[in-house]
Amino acid sequence: MKKLAIVGAGAAGVFCAAALKKSQNLDVRIYEASGKPLQKLLLTGGGRCNFTNLNVDKNIPREFYPRGASAIRKSLLRFGARAAIEFFEKLGVKSKVESGGRVFPASDKAEDVAEALTAAALRNGAVFELGSRVKSISKVGDKFELACGRFNGDDFSSSADAVMVCVGGNWNGSLRKSLEAFGHSFESAAPSLFSMKLDASETSDWRDLSGISVPCAKLSACLANGKFSAEGALLLTHFGIGGPSVLKLSSFGARAFAAENYAFELSINFAPNLRAGMDAAFAVARLVSPKKSVLNIPMFNIPKALWAYLCGVSGIEENCTMANFPLSKQKVLIGNIVNFKAKVSGKSSHKEEFVTCGGLKLDQIDFSTMQSRLVPNLYFAGECLDIDGITGGFNLQAAWTGAKVAAENIEKTLIF
Repeated sequence: MKKLAIVGAGAAGVFCAAALKKSQNLDVRIYEASGKPLQKLLLTGGGRCNFTNLNVDKNIPREFYPRGASAIRKSLLRFGARAAIEFFEKLGVKSKVESGGRVFPASDKAEDVAEALTAAALRNGAVFELGSRVKSISKVGDKFELACGRFNGDDFSSSADAVMVCVGGNWNGSLRKSLEAFGHSFESAAPSLFSMKLDASETSDWRDLSGISVPCAKLSACLANGKFSAEGALLLTHFGIGGPSVLKLSSFGARAFAAENYAFELSINFAPNLRAGMDAAFAVARLVSPKKSVLNIPMFNIPKALWAYLCGVSGIEENCTMANFPLSKQKVLIGNIVNFKAKVSGKSSHKEEFVTCGGLKLDQIDFSTMQSRLVPNLYFAGECLDIDGITGGFNLQAAWTGAKVAAENIEKTLIF
């Protein structure tokens, strides 16, 4: 009988066990340091589990994978969003599609996804070794030796014919060192998918805007390590900004922002869909509503409170009417609408996402099998690789895809 050791009972690890065909010729053990599998998955999507996105099958990967897009491209063609939906439907998890192509279980319960995967893995004969941390992996002849430790402090070892590493984004020090001994190397980790703190939030005027959402805004940052921009909904918060556009920007600029210690200037365009015609809109407002206060005539789909704030920082008095609105002030206001300068002063964790960039370097993996190019029968999948996506189900899809490709190759090499 052949033995497969899966290190980590997260999304990729459990999916791999669930995707493998049941065989009396294969012993599968899943080693998990915590006392429960799929704990992180249970928290994704606010507990609803946004498990994939239809755009995976429609658009090119670089639009939603800041790192690893070219490496994972062909694998996504083999097992993409529709394939993932069908896989879960066969496990009894029906799905629904929401805005932006996001796919959720119809029940809105992450537990349904976790329970279906766990049950499938158990049906396939997998054994969960919970409370067991893999400290290191070594090779003795053609076998792998895993040095492990339990919750109670007891150490034990286990052998395997193949090992699949799915430890997430935070590498255990001794485990990492054992893989480096094989010749593997790592990209440094950095947070991704985070909200941003702004200096402007130190004022009560900004804090009063907390909870206001702008349907579409464009954020831009020009740093020494590159230029980054993102467009989408923007949420104003008591500490700064959040929402889809900010999360996307933080993902694509993760390493550059970390290098700046999360202190840099950001440009916000609150009306990116209006390329021209703002002066004409003000001219019409002057004719139609000459006696109205400029502060009380919000334009360009900008929420009223935010409009008043932008008027304030543009030096427009509360009693300034459209009739006596100076063109010089109009120019300043338009400038703040399309190019509001904000100083980022830190990051804030996004409550629904726990993603880092960084991990095992991708040139050391054969993505047609998810096998190490340096060590035969050593596989990797999930967030432990230097692959990460924007919010919206893309990170879980990368985990499913890598795990499925690995499972197919493991079946070929160990079972048949």
